[in-house]
Amino acid sequence: MLPRIAEYYAITLAGNKIREVSELNKEKVLKSDFSLLQETHSNLAFSKGLFSELSQDGMEILRRSMGGHGTSYYSGVPQLMNEYIANNTHEGENTVMYLQTARYVLKNYLGFITKGKPLADSVKYIARIQDLADTQFTGKNPWTLEELRNVLVRSLGHIVGVIGARISNK
Repeated sequence: MLPRIAEYYAITLAGNKIREVSELNKEKVLKSDFSLLQETHSNLAFSKGLFSELSQDGMEILRRSMGGHGTSYYSGVPQLMNEYIANNTHEGENTVMYLQTARYVLKNYLGFITKGKPLADSVKYIARIQDLADTQFTGKNPWTLEELRNVLVRSLGHIVGVIGARISNK
């Protein structure tokens, strides 16, 4: 249960940040400024896909942890799952949501690499990729939070770089 509780807190904190960005976007749109529209859409698409997937997976783990009672109508879990699972396809199937986010990240990456365009807030980590390419990690066990964050940015940057290079060569 602890991993599910941690996911809940992560979803709540991320949701709060997304709400702030959405409100800022709304204020700007009302003033005919659409500069945050793509970033807001990307954030919402990714969070919709991830949060609904995590919730569905969590419900399945809960159902299985209840044994046979988890499949019983009287537990309430089957009804809950039947109502919730449809959320994965409401307003866009999760794979489509992830693809829209990936397109946005790659578009920002290519604009930054080829034209020197500034990066949106949600993809500023791309600027750190080159800096981290030559970083040697200490290999201490356990890693510091900063080292772990750098490893994740570096690996994500590598993936974005490879895909971006393939796209720009076409």
